[in-house]
Amino acid sequence: MNGESMTKRLLVNVEDSLHSKLKQRAALEGVSLNALCARLLEESDDREPQTQTEPTNSLFEPMLYISLPLNLLREELQRVAHATLENREKSSRMMKINSEMAKRYRR
Repeated sequence: MNGESMTKRLLVNVEDSLHSKLKQRAALEGVSLNALCARLLEESDDREPQTQTEPTNSLFEPMLYISLPLNLLREELQRVAHATLENREKSSRMMKINSEMAKRYRR
């Protein structure tokens, strides 16, 4: 190759509500949905992997809860519970996570 990076296509199935939120955010930021998703994936890839001894400050963005599998929702709930957040923010995140977990159990 001549030093250029190759791109690959990634097909991701998401629920309508997440798609709508991402599309709206992309429009607000003036970028394509593809560019927004690529940036979000790059940013999440840049995070340091967490170990048990690290502080729990790398939380998912709440808009991504809808796309997380149940095991990651459970882990996120524990991270939020122990995170240093304002009470209102912590409560809001925990309610959203619990709501998403309840949806999974109803299926």
